[in-house]
Amino acid sequence: MATGIFATIAEVKVYLPTWHNTTYAADANIDQYTSFWESYVNVVMNYNWSDNYAAANVDTKRLLSLYVVAQVAMDVCMMDTSGTDTRTAEFFFDRTTDVVNKAFTQLKESATLEAIKDNAA
Repeated sequence: MATGIFATIAEVKVYLPTWHNTTYAADANIDQYTSFWESYVNVVMNYNWSDNYAAANVDTKRLLSLYVVAQVAMDVCMMDTSGTDTRTAEFFFDRTTDVVNKAFTQLKESATLEAIKDNAA
């Protein structure tokens, strides 16, 4: 079972709702989505969290994990929502989008602070 730097396949599978399509939740698919979202975080934030992950504090690591896990779970579930009704799917996506946005905001602030520290050193 492959694992990303910020999140594991097992963490994603725990986050998935019971109605998800297991075909799209195959380990290889989750691994591919995880790699994408970890790279996305590094590029968009102009800070390489992957290279600096070991030095990050536990709270930042949890936020990175939460962000990636939630994004991957949405990717898996968006592929096929036939296992549930529209209302349940919308609730999952709305709630998960809220989690992603809050985590992103906090990570962006942390990335800025870390970049300032790195430049001052």
